[in-house]
Amino acid sequence: MKERKGYQGGRGGAGNDLILVAGIVLMLGVLWVLSGGPSQGTEEGVLGFQNISRGEGVISSIDSFFTPIQRGEGANTDIDREYERIREEFGDARDFGEPSPYQGLIAIEKSEGPLEITDPKEEYIALETSQTLKKPISITGWSLQSMITKKVVTIPEATKVSTSGDVNIEQAIVLSPRDKVYLLTGHSPIGTSFQINKCSGYFEQFQDFTPPITKQCPLAEDELRFANDDAALFGGQCLSFIENISRCTMPLDALPDAFPDSCHLFITEKINYNTCVKNHRTDADFFTPEWRVYLKYDTELWGQRDIIRLLDENGKTVDVFSY
Repeated sequence: MKERKGYQGGRGGAGNDLILVAGIVLMLGVLWVLSGGPSQGTEEGVLGFQNISRGEGVISSIDSFFTPIQRGEGANTDIDREYERIREEFGDARDFGEPSPYQGLIAIEKSEGPLEITDPKEEYIALETSQTLKKPISITGWSLQSMITKKVVTIPEATKVSTSGDVNIEQAIVLSPRDKVYLLTGHSPIGTSFQINKCSGYFEQFQDFTPPITKQCPLAEDELRFANDDAALFGGQCLSFIENISRCTMPLDALPDAFPDSCHLFITEKINYNTCVKNHRTDADFFTPEWRVYLKYDTELWGQRDIIRLLDENGKTVDVFSY
C-alpha cells in the first residue's frame, strides 16, 4: 500500500515537471514572436536566447517591448534646430550660388531690411563694407536678386554731391571701408541718388527721407565768416537771431524790418544747402560714409518672406539675406 502511494507520488512529480517545461517552452515561443520571430537576424540568437543569457530576464524583456519609442528627443532635436537656424539664416546651400571674391568685404545688414514694409518709399536694404577692405569697391552694376519672386534689380549710379536746382552728374558708386549704402526701392525725394555730406541735413526741412538724414550742418553763426560784409555791422538784434537759427534750417518767415539790408542778405543767401556746399566742399569732413541709392520702383520689390542675394558684376554671390 505504501509502495503504491510512492509510485503515484513519483508519477505526479514527473507530470508537474512536464507541465513546467511546456510552460517555459511556450513562454520562450511567445518572446520569440514578440522579438521579431523568423525575421530576427541570426546575430540576436535563436529564439532571442542571447538577450536572456545576458541576464536581462523575461520580465525586463517584456517591459522593454511595451516601452513606447521616443522620437525627436535629445541629440536629434538639437541637430534639427541647428538645421532650421542655418536654413533661416542663409537659405538652402543652393540659394547662395557661386561665391564672389568680394564675399566678406561687403555685406547685407541683417538688422535692417524690408520685413513687413509695403511702401516703396520706405522699403530698403542696407549694405556695409568691411573695415578690412584694402581698396575701394565700385558697386554700380551689381544687383539684388529675390530667390522667391526671381526679381533682379541693378544698382545704379549716383551723384557724389547733389546740388539743388542744377543738373546732377551721376557716376559709379565707389565705396571705402566702413561705408554704408541704403538701397531704397522708391524714387529719390530730390531726384537723384547721392552721398550724404555735412550739408545734407537741409534736405530734411522740405522732404521726408527713410531713414531720416542726420542734421549735422554747420551752425548759422559759424557761417558769419563767409559774410560779404562785416558781421559787426549787422547789429546785436540780427546777430542774436542768427545764433538762434536751428541747425540745417533755412529761415522762411519774414525778417524784422529793423534788420539792416546786409543782415537780410546774409540770412536769405548764406543759410541754405547750396551755399553750405559751396562754403564747405573742401572740408576734410565734408563727406560722410553713407549713400542713399534709389532703385526707382513704384511698388515694393521684396516680399514679407524672402531670400535676397547680393550679386557682383559677374553674377557671383557676395552675400545672402533671408527673413
